[in-house]
Amino acid sequence: PWAAEAHDAAGLVIAALTAAAGTAGKRPTRAALVARIAASTYTGISRTYAFDDDRMLVADDAHLYRAEQGRYRYLGAAPKTGT
Repeated sequence: PWAAEAHDAAGLVIAALTAAAGTAGKRPTRAALVARIAASTYTGISRTYAFDDDRMLVADDAHLYRAEQGRYRYLGAAPKTGT
């Protein structure tokens, strides 16, 4: 059920790695990569990802998708966990 989010997470990291490699010409440190991701906004399949000053994901909504026949099918909002 989290296939779309996994795809987005991979895309977010790949975008940050690509941007970092383009500016420095070498592999970034882990700290530099984390800083770049935290400062970025990434539009994925399932949502737009952005982070606050504490590097926490902005928005607490999550949605479920199912991979079917090469496409993601929206299943609805994910159930909220206990607060």
